Amino acid sequence: WKIRNHGGGVEWGHNTHELVSRLLSAKMQREGALRVLTTDGEFYSLTRQLNMLAKHARGLVVPDDADEYLLQNHEASGLGLPSKNLVSTDGLHIDYVSVEPADTFPSRFALAAASRSGRYNFVYCSQVAFATQQTIIPDINTFSSSVHTALSRGRGPLAAPLQDPDDHPYLVVDGYHAFCAVPTTIDPHQRVFYLGGLLKHAACGPNAAFVTVPPGVRPRPLLTGWLPPPPPPPPGG
Repeated sequence: WKIRNHGGGVEWGHNTHELVSRLLSAKMQREGALRVLTTDGEFYSLTRQLNMLAKHARGLVVPDDADEYLLQNHEASGLGLPSKNLVSTDGLHIDYVSVEPADTFPSRFALAAASRSGRYNFVYCSQVAFATQQTIIPDINTFSSSVHTALSRGRGPLAAPLQDPDDHPYLVVDGYHAFCAVPTTIDPHQRVFYLGGLLKHAACGPNAAFVTVPPGVRPRPLLTGWLPPPPPPPPGG
């Protein structure tokens, strides 16, 4: 597993939920709304959070409501192929793509990303589906390129170019069930956050998760965490 000449950074957290929540809050803080494209095969670290946000947006929140996983509810309103909609309000829009059949997933996901009605700014997908342990993203570099190309098409031909790296949609690949099990190389020019942890195949203890940050991207999350700012460098440092 390696990143070639990566010019970004690696950030650490206690778990993947902590890290993805910060990324979600950074995009929401920057753009005022979340427009999410994901799958129906994500782990609970994402789905439970999205479901609670969706229920809150729809006015359905009651005690313990987040334990009903709407992303697994096939009665959710359909947009037709290639995606289904979970919720759509001014501040929150969530569409999802089925991971099955796995062999056509990358092309179906890219097709969904090109939707002009979606205008997604946060895209999240697992490298390996946790429920089936199938690799649904065989090549992260090819997948990243095709998804970002599709997202650009979804903005329309008359949209102004995005200058700031943080204005581009965040593409997050959850590699927790692939890290140290599936050979993975990420090219430095790919605008992809790679999320992973050390508990599973890395055979380490809990409370150790990481996310790689693409070069030039500087998320400013609303959820800051408890650590203080780093001290200023010493003179001449």
